[in-house]
Amino acid sequence: MLIIELLGYLIVFVVGMIFGSFFNVIIYRLPKHLSIVLGRSKCPSCQNKIKSYDLIPVVSYLFLKGKCRHCGTKISIRYPIIELLTGVLWGFTFYQFGFQIISIFYCIFASLLLILMFIDIDCMILPDSLILLIMINAIIIAFLQPEISLFNRSLGFLSVSGMMLVVSLIKNGGFGGGDIKLMMACGFLLGLKLVIMAFIFAIIIGGMQAIYLLFIKKQKDIYMPFGPALCISCYFSVFYGEVILQWYLGLL
Repeated sequence: MLIIELLGYLIVFVVGMIFGSFFNVIIYRLPKHLSIVLGRSKCPSCQNKIKSYDLIPVVSYLFLKGKCRHCGTKISIRYPIIELLTGVLWGFTFYQFGFQIISIFYCIFASLLLILMFIDIDCMILPDSLILLIMINAIIIAFLQPEISLFNRSLGFLSVSGMMLVVSLIKNGGFGGGDIKLMMACGFLLGLKLVIMAFIFAIIIGGMQAIYLLFIKKQKDIYMPFGPALCISCYFSVFYGEVILQWYLGLL
């Protein structure tokens, strides 16, 4: 039985890596308004089309020693990292929820957050189309998880995002519009308590990043995307938000 379960996790991990390869395409093409389904992948340096056997997740990168087969240009290590991350996130999600339908939709949630995170890192934008997909996914999860009431989810939808909107109106540029919309969608999925925990986690992560840039890298007057911190915190709040909240309340 254990062997079958481990085999199941391995399959989920491999399938996740395959999808991660496609997510690399989305991350690159979506901000450029290019089709994510039409057109073969090309080397950005020599423009040669990449053969299908050079698109095997992680394996092709290792076999080619991180270089283009045609021109020898170095390929960013971020590509296999995203493939591995997707596999790990999918495997971890199935480990937490088990082999049931809801795990699929939480894998979709994790995948959309991963794509948004890297697009925000690259372009400092959070595309509305991806946030809309998170919202649609959240509605489906709401039916699969009725223990979180629609009223609770509605409060999650409005609470943190509403606060962020007020801050942005008072202080111009306090939060980006994409950040606010992301927390609306995630708030509906997480509910009130967990979206508040997610925002607290994001503030901590963002603060650590700011300290690193200011005092270690000595960088000042730079715009730091907040989306990655929100994406990371929203995902892990699904699993650990309630646990950390109960732990904190136990200290009071």
